[in-house]
Amino acid sequence: MNSFLLYPEKTIAGEEPYPSFQDIYKDLNLNIVLKTMAQDDVFIMEHIRSVMMVPVCEPAVIAYRHAVIQDFYCHRDLIDTMYGICRRGMRLADRYKKELEQNRNKSASGAGAVISALNFTAESIALLKELTAAAEERKQDLKSEGLRRFCERFSSYPLDDFQEFHRNAMFYTTGGEGIFSIRISGGLKLDSSRLCKCRSYSAAALKNTSRKILKLYYKIVKRDTILVESEELERDLHAFVDIHMHHLMKFYQPLIAELSSFWFDFSREISFYKGVNTLQNRMAELSLPLCYGEGCTDSEQKDIVDLYELSLALYVQVRPVSNSLNDKDTVLTIITGANQGGKSTFLRSFGIAQVLLQCGMPVPASKFRSHLYSKIHTHFTRKEDAMLSRGRLEEELKRMSGIISHLSRDSLLLLNESFASTTEKEGSQIAYNVIMPLYQKKIEIMMVTHLHEFASRVYEEHLDNTEFLVAERKENGDRTFRMIPGKPHYSSYGTDLYKYMIE
Repeated sequence: MNSFLLYPEKTIAGEEPYPSFQDIYKDLNLNIVLKTMAQDDVFIMEHIRSVMMVPVCEPAVIAYRHAVIQDFYCHRDLIDTMYGICRRGMRLADRYKKELEQNRNKSASGAGAVISALNFTAESIALLKELTAAAEERKQDLKSEGLRRFCERFSSYPLDDFQEFHRNAMFYTTGGEGIFSIRISGGLKLDSSRLCKCRSYSAAALKNTSRKILKLYYKIVKRDTILVESEELERDLHAFVDIHMHHLMKFYQPLIAELSSFWFDFSREISFYKGVNTLQNRMAELSLPLCYGEGCTDSEQKDIVDLYELSLALYVQVRPVSNSLNDKDTVLTIITGANQGGKSTFLRSFGIAQVLLQCGMPVPASKFRSHLYSKIHTHFTRKEDAMLSRGRLEEELKRMSGIISHLSRDSLLLLNESFASTTEKEGSQIAYNVIMPLYQKKIEIMMVTHLHEFASRVYEEHLDNTEFLVAERKENGDRTFRMIPGKPHYSSYGTDLYKYMIE
């Protein structure tokens, strides 16, 4: 029992996240994006993050998710209904898990465990029928493969048969009849027994019937039945029924395990789509454009048009200055230029868009076609260790060492002001010694730096597959926040800021 809304033939369980997903989340300011998607709902936020931090490297899977997102955007009532059912299902699963733990700690836990399992199964099947009905109602309007196959799968499950059988098994908790057969061998030895039939109360009047009338009922109506009145025998029969119910639960366990697994996987999938739907609605309110990006092969050209920084846009609620990027076979991109010129913002805009592309989300751009990477790493400058156990340079080198150990041919490395915590000469030498071996291994790198000596040295070597961008600055010192091709700037124009802030 699987919903398969993220992948055509598998769930996200077991898929590996980015090795440095915590750094990605922090460096790219993704918390602003997630808060908007989740609307401060911790349940949604955790599930969205778990999906967002698992990279998709197959264009077909990205297109599969795009189609589901478009269906949900066109039918917003469906995503709300499915999410509501999902939350109720997760509450059921959580309650059952807690009851199971409580019953394990009790000496007489047998009956409690059986009752919890029966109740969980009954309520889960009822919710699944409700979920199937909601999807079936919209089936003719759905276009995505993911949701259409979801409807087909769940409509084929024999939920009515399960519910009918389970309704009778509920006699254990609501009252009813269980018919048992006992095989007796020579010498009155009990050989084997089995539960032949069970049914819950068909006559509500019998539930609260007095003892006298009940005895009369069994004498007149049920003439082939003997009413047992011995308390000792009743206790033995109670233990006998419990044993049979525990055996019945063994057959239930695979269904219970599958239901629990379904609610967890489904909650992660539907929470992700609910968050995307919320983000799309918010972006429409702010008149901020989104596009459905696409992955390209190594032989195809990267094509990015009007890319803007999503977290900044959500924070200031207006569209920031956008940038475009069009290159082929670029391995190393070095960005230099004026302070406060938008270099770090541009780097983050690309990083955010790449992460969104690779989890199947719409991207903040007019067009976004980029390569797909199995690993994305970020190395942004950080504040000095608050505990003063190590300096900034040591902290940077330690993080870089960890990143290098995880790099592969299809990795993307985003560097922002790395190695700037030492002198220009030393920082440039360290940067050169770290970056060039990675460049030679064709690992794609995008780097914002003020290390002019390093940037000039690479520029003068006229290496293949390199690109140099500069934060545009007008003659009067104004920043346009656009990245344009150009020779690395020697100055960061800090005096512009001095004049603005001080003079």
